[in-house]
Amino acid sequence: MEQHTAQSADAPPAWLVELYAPMEKMDPEGFLGKLSEDVTLRLGNGAPVVGHEAIRAGSPNFFGAIRSMTHEFSSVWTCGEDTMAAGEAVYNMADGDTIRVPFATLVHRRGDGLVDRMQTFIDVGPVVAALPGRH
Repeated sequence: MEQHTAQSADAPPAWLVELYAPMEKMDPEGFLGKLSEDVTLRLGNGAPVVGHEAIRAGSPNFFGAIRSMTHEFSSVWTCGEDTMAAGEAVYNMADGDTIRVPFATLVHRRGDGLVDRMQTFIDVGPVVAALPGRH
């Protein structure tokens, strides 16, 4: 039986920072460029979203709801092609409020460097509750 050992890092690897950079620039097309065509994304308890077209269709809803966001990584573990990153997502809302939410994301990165599976464990409830018309 092959033994796998996760390695932790003090800082996120450059490729992970580059994966999140387009999201933080509110650039869905740049983000798609980091993903395989058949990627599966899942955010919180939402249904999985498969493929560039489905992600593209949902991105105006997400990016239109917030003014900006950043991700502060506190821990990163890598085992083979899988990486688990934990930290806080910081959402700057249109009304000026800032919402900090803890997250953990499991990313599978293929040998060619593209991400083909990304699942983020996060409670987006506080962000949704702060959207206009939800007060």
